[in-house]
Amino acid sequence: MLGTFELLDAEGRTITPRSAKLRSILAMLCFNANRVVSTEQLSKGLWEDSPPRTSTTALQVYISKLRKQFLDCGIGSDVLRTKSPGYLLDLSRQVLDLDLFDALVERSQRAEREGRLEDAAQLLGEALALWRGPTLANLPPVPLLTSIARQIDERRIVACERRFDLEIALGRHTALVRELYGLADTYPLWENLYFSLMLALYRSGRTVESLNVYNAFRKSLLEALGMEPGGQLQSLQVAILNRDDWLDDPGAPLTRGRASLRLTTSFAGR
Repeated sequence: MLGTFELLDAEGRTITPRSAKLRSILAMLCFNANRVVSTEQLSKGLWEDSPPRTSTTALQVYISKLRKQFLDCGIGSDVLRTKSPGYLLDLSRQVLDLDLFDALVERSQRAEREGRLEDAAQLLGEALALWRGPTLANLPPVPLLTSIARQIDERRIVACERRFDLEIALGRHTALVRELYGLADTYPLWENLYFSLMLALYRSGRTVESLNVYNAFRKSLLEALGMEPGGQLQSLQVAILNRDDWLDDPGAPLTRGRASLRLTTSFAGR
């Protein structure tokens, strides 16, 4: 799920269905693993709002093909069950990379609550390393599948931002700069990313470069959307111009969206 959609057997060999329709059905079932997905949902994921007259029969044929492929690969056709009002994919004996990601994020959150920031950052790094490229890139861009990919991407964004905060809090801002620049090239309007990049640059002794990053982002935002950066990024720029003391304090809380972020000027959370 974390990249192009792939199905691997116990030996690590790719057994991904070649048919885009079969991949789409399997992706929807995997995203809702161990829960019933209605035939209506599956139909919408395949044909949007214009299903053919034979859609019910066609869906049954696709499910049959998936079961046969599971059986041929030694997985067992019983993992895909008919259960009203649709189908259920039982992954209790299989491994889904999305579940691995969620488990690592949960362990990281626990480590952070216990004050083990090094472990928390490492676990988030392991979780993010599971990504293999754009989410579900080899599936048709129908709204339902696009929505699933967006929901998965949102988990990645949240984990990325928390890891940035942890790495900066641990004093590893200099090593983070290169990664942040790379992500900024890919996501030019990701405002929270620029907050981390500006702060990492400032703490690395690159104050002018930090301010230049703000100016470049502001220009891009104005050209693309006709709007100014959010209050938190503007306040960071002011803090850098004033060389506020908190900027050099590794213990300053950086959790976004909370009033605990220590800035000398007031702002609205990002």
